[in-house]
Amino acid sequence: MALDGNVGSNAVIGQAIGGIWTQLAAVALDIDSIAKHFADQAKQVDMLNSVAGGLADTNAKLGETAGLAQQVSESVSDITQESQNSLTLARSSIQTLVDGVKRTESHMNALTESLSRVEGVSERIEAIARQTRMLALNATIEAARAGEMGKGFAVVASEVKALAAQTSDATQMISSTVRELNDLSGKVTQENATSLACADKVMSSTDDLSGFVDDTQTLFGLLHEHIEEIVHAGQSGESDRLRMTDTIAAINVDIREESERLHDANGRLDKLMAESETLIEVSMSVGIDLPDSPFIRMVQDAAAKIGALFEEAVETGRIGLDALFDESYRPIGGTDPQQLMARFTEFADQMLPGIQEPLLNGSDRIIFCAAVDRNGYLPTHNKKYSQAQKAGDPAWNTANCRNRRLFNDPAGLAAAKNQKSFLLKTYKRDMGGGNMVMMKDCSAPIMVKGRHWGGFRMGYV
Repeated sequence: MALDGNVGSNAVIGQAIGGIWTQLAAVALDIDSIAKHFADQAKQVDMLNSVAGGLADTNAKLGETAGLAQQVSESVSDITQESQNSLTLARSSIQTLVDGVKRTESHMNALTESLSRVEGVSERIEAIARQTRMLALNATIEAARAGEMGKGFAVVASEVKALAAQTSDATQMISSTVRELNDLSGKVTQENATSLACADKVMSSTDDLSGFVDDTQTLFGLLHEHIEEIVHAGQSGESDRLRMTDTIAAINVDIREESERLHDANGRLDKLMAESETLIEVSMSVGIDLPDSPFIRMVQDAAAKIGALFEEAVETGRIGLDALFDESYRPIGGTDPQQLMARFTEFADQMLPGIQEPLLNGSDRIIFCAAVDRNGYLPTHNKKYSQAQKAGDPAWNTANCRNRRLFNDPAGLAAAKNQKSFLLKTYKRDMGGGNMVMMKDCSAPIMVKGRHWGGFRMGYV
């Protein structure tokens, strides 16, 4: 019966109440989407914070490594400078040695010339000695001819001959000594030449090594400059990182504060939604026709029909009461999400489609309709949601394989345990893959032999 008999006013009130719920549902969905966005941002900020922390470690290691590299560079620079100094001293010593060898070579050349002159004098003395021997021989012959008169002359000739022999022996000894000295002088000259050649090579190698050391010093000088630039860049990067960390922290605080405010707003909105649901229930109870009234009546009618079918099946022995109220849910292997079997599941597959499918096909606004037991177990869903599961694709399975599932979420349990004439709730339904839909869920209790078996649920938009 309409309030005050004013059907027109009741209709307006009903439309207004339905409109309020619709607007509240839209706002709730938007707030939920914004909250999810903030949650994602909070995760990203946490990741940025983690990256910033990693940068701090990296900068610290970079600074430590650069510091060690600086020390190594400075040490190498000192070593190369010492090497350059040693090479300079070595080159000076080698040059002094070369100069000494060259002076020795000059002296040896002068000695060779002197020996050559001595050898010439020796040869002339030898020639004079030969002539003297000839004269002594002639004098001896003449003394022999002179007889007694030439004895004194013979003695002189004999002494001259002896002197000539001694002179010849001396000149031969001088010549032999000069030859030995010439040989030694030649060897010394050859060794000096070899030493000079080696010294030239050493000087050339020393020059090359000195150039290499100079280049090495230059390179390490440049390296030292680059390392200093790296150190300065690292210090600048650390300053930037600290500023970035402060900014991230501020953003994180803002996001969390906004998330808390959204959470509070969502809580208040949930209360408003609950109050609007209560308002709908009260309005229905006093005879105000609402936009939801047709769906509520369909749900109540379906629940009554299912209860009657179940009672008839029990009475005819088609299924036992214990089996119908079975709560021993057995997991079906290899299913994800997990599917379950009960003793009444196959019985429900035979009985429920004849009631559920015509209702589903009767309105585009109806998303699903199915019976659940008092624990939220749904044995037989609509055919479109009762596909065979695909291995390794839980997101697809969640959206398309919803039969033989236990829906013990708050909305599911509220519908399953409700024993009032009807219950109207709103909730966000996970359709898989992160797709959330705001829906109305209307349910009515299913009674069998005076016992509460469960409820008939209808989701619609």
